[in-house]
Amino acid sequence: MSWGVSLTGFDAATDLFDALETDFDGDTTYIAGPTVEYAIYNELGTSKMEARPFARPAAERVQTNTATEVRRISTSQGIPLSNEENIIRCAALAVQARMKEIADRKGVRDTGQLINSIRIEKVS
Repeated sequence: MSWGVSLTGFDAATDLFDALETDFDGDTTYIAGPTVEYAIYNELGTSKMEARPFARPAAERVQTNTATEVRRISTSQGIPLSNEENIIRCAALAVQARMKEIADRKGVRDTGQLINSIRIEKVS
């Protein structure tokens, strides 16, 4: 299922990658999102329910402030920004955290386990 959300490029965080001694090959991929099927109805709405988007706004916020968001997660989770894997993981964790925050603020919590189902998964 495609949510139409992609956090690509890291123009705003080039200083993080420049500090690495290894080359960034761009092959690390994480997916951040809910695992419950009904999440899409909250994101996009239905004919009977207004949309309460949380995934797209979270990804957009992290993409706009990538370096700040990555550093925030690195500091709070104790993940050193010493390699590509950790930087990408911190970006995915930032999207996850923002999704939960936005979903909670928009009252998506009333739909059961949606917020608890928001996770990250490394796919490559």
